[in-house]
Amino acid sequence: PHHIWDDGYFRRYYEWLQETQWWSSDQLEQYQLEQLQALVRHAYENVPYYRRLFDELKLKPEDIATLDDLQKIPLLTKEDVRNNVEDLIARNIDRERLLYETTGGSTGEPLGVYHDKHTTDLREWAFHFRQWNWAGYRFGDRYVILRGDPIARLERDERACWDYNTGSNNLVLSSTDMSEE
Repeated sequence: PHHIWDDGYFRRYYEWLQETQWWSSDQLEQYQLEQLQALVRHAYENVPYYRRLFDELKLKPEDIATLDDLQKIPLLTKEDVRNNVEDLIARNIDRERLLYETTGGSTGEPLGVYHDKHTTDLREWAFHFRQWNWAGYRFGDRYVILRGDPIARLERDERACWDYNTGSNNLVLSSTDMSEE
């Protein structure tokens, strides 16, 4: 059993991605428009920040009728998020489902956001695996992860430049702790 591959939500989303990758551009655009309209409606009805923004701009959800209409909504900036983090949480979401995480702050100040602690990671992994599938990857194949995350070897209470995850069959390399040696 694998905590990602065997999760029912992951499997359904992954299979949906496998199917939709073959949709025509018209099908994709229609789906995007339907999802956009549903998201705008949901945000207006449930997210205090967007209700306030739409009211200030004298916009209603039905004013977003095409993909081009998205330009009527101002871009959400990091400063907007920092100043309104609580008002960006939908009222109809169970807060127990949310996890607050911050970026590393590589461009200055870290940015904190809430996300669904179960489905966010599963959706991201579904996209990874679908893309890796294009290159021939199959569940259970070996792979390497190279990124700047520090690796702690808990059993020895030390940092290392690599570790091996037997459950996912991957080698994890930390660019932060790598050197010529």
